[in-house]
Amino acid sequence: MKRFFKILVVVAALGATSLYAHHFFVIANENSDEPKSATVNIGWGDVMPMDDFFEGNKLQSYAIYDPNLKKFEFKFDKNANIKPEISGKEFPSAGISSGDSYVQKINFNKDAKEGVYQISAVTKRLQFSVWKDKNGKTKWGDVYLDEIKDAQEVTFSLNHQSFAKSYISVGKWSEPKSVGDALEIIPLSDLSTLKVGDEVKFKILTDGKPLASDHDGSPKLKAYGELFGSDDGYAISSTIEDGIVTIKIVAPGRWIVTTNTIKPVDKTNSPELIGKALSAGYNASITFFVK
Repeated sequence: MKRFFKILVVVAALGATSLYAHHFFVIANENSDEPKSATVNIGWGDVMPMDDFFEGNKLQSYAIYDPNLKKFEFKFDKNANIKPEISGKEFPSAGISSGDSYVQKINFNKDAKEGVYQISAVTKRLQFSVWKDKNGKTKWGDVYLDEIKDAQEVTFSLNHQSFAKSYISVGKWSEPKSVGDALEIIPLSDLSTLKVGDEVKFKILTDGKPLASDHDGSPKLKAYGELFGSDDGYAISSTIEDGIVTIKIVAPGRWIVTTNTIKPVDKTNSPELIGKALSAGYNASITFFVK
């Protein structure tokens, strides 16, 4: 299970468009009654609001930010989903697992600050390397470069991290502030009133700067919804130019947008990983609802 989990995360880091590449995301379900409330959860997979279980020991941070970036860390079980319970002989038709989707309930006060609240989840860094030993045999594992002792050639060494966000608007919508993630999608359009046919603009930042072209060319933003692409394995793809990208909404329901970047490790990009990894990769996602 752990080996399969690591392979999925690495595939996602490489930007695979197949729905077999799991997404890490956060869902916020708002109640329109006053005062406003919402339930939030972490998703892992390809179906919203829930597909598969994310392991608690892979989760670094899970929090809410108010419009002024005051942060509150949610409590979560760091041992969740590591060994999910699976039904045995008592139900032979299916394997049934019990797990944790990290659900939180948020009840806003009547005097809550007006603006956009951000729900944020961040994974721990994952290290994955592939190399040929002195006999030419291919090996792989979650090890850093300086931990590989028998390498004739290192063909791949990636340090990867994912960032997921969703938004809750209390009162009037306002542009969310950057929380400082290494890769961040910031909506420049009001996500609280979206309908089919609307265009949505996003700003993409990496280390606080607009995302530029990388070694693979122009970066892309990919989007799919519950009623568009999710079941059939396709998505809307739009080119990010100078950190700005726009997509057009073509169906109602829950949507997820994602992007990724991979940078070679050097003195300017993730210098703390020099001698430990060849590349640093980041994924970012946000979710929103379309009426």
